[in-house]
Amino acid sequence: MTTKNRWSLLLMAILLAAPLAAQDDLEAARKLFDEGRFARAAEIYERIHLADRDDYEACMGLGRSLYMQHENNRSLGLFERARRLEPERAEPWLWQGYVLERSGVAGLDRQAMMARPTLADAVAAYRRAFELDPAAMNARISAIRVLFLLERHDETLAEIE
Repeated sequence: MTTKNRWSLLLMAILLAAPLAAQDDLEAARKLFDEGRFARAAEIYERIHLADRDDYEACMGLGRSLYMQHENNRSLGLFERARRLEPERAEPWLWQGYVLERSGVAGLDRQAMMARPTLADAVAAYRRAFELDPAAMNARISAIRVLFLLERHDETLAEIE
C-alpha cells in the first residue's frame, strides 16, 4: 500500500468517525444538562455548534443551556436560528417564548418601556408553538399566564375556552 493510499484511508476513517463523535458529544451534553450542569453542557453544545451551525440539536441544546444561565440575548438568537433550521418544530418557539417572557417580566419590574411589547411577543411565540404542536400544553398555559399578566382578560378567557 502506498503512502498516498494510507493517508486517503486515514482521512476517510476520520471523516466517517466524526459524526459518531458528534453524536457521543450530544449525548454527553444532554446528560450534563439533565444533571443541571448547564455551563459544562453549553461548552460541549457550543463546540458542536461551531463545527456545524446547521445542527438543530446543538443549536437548541446550546440555547437551552444559555437560557438556564440567564443569557437571554444569546439564547434568543439560537432559538431563532433553530426556527429557521426546522420551521415546523414547536420547541424553538416555546423556548423563544420563555426568553421573551423572562425579559418582559424583568422589564415590568423596572417599569421599562418595552416590557409589554416583549410580553406580547412571548404570547405570540407560545401561540405559534401550540399551533405547531397541539400537545404542547405548556405553551398554551404559558400564553394564558402572560395574557393574564398583561391584563388582557378577554383574551385570557378566550384562550382558556
